Amino acid sequence: MLMQMMAVQQKAMQHQQQQLQAFLEHQTRAQNELFEKQARASRQRSKAGPPKLNGTAKEDLELWRFQIEAHFSSYAVERDSNDS
Repeated sequence: MLMQMMAVQQKAMQHQQQQLQAFLEHQTRAQNELFEKQARASRQRSKAGPPKLNGTAKEDLELWRFQIEAHFSSYAVERDSNDS
């Protein structure tokens, strides 16, 4: 009787491990898809060209500088990636 209970418990644990493994694989795939989607969006934004500064008094020079840094930082990600 005790052996049967242990066998049932072992099967239940194996089933739970399989379910956990399937869940983790699903999470990994979903996370990778999300990262790839974000990377594609970032590449699309970076291809749009850097923001322009027209030199008018109402423009914020610090904001423009921040936008330029953000624009070109996306190129650094592509440059440093190993998939080229």
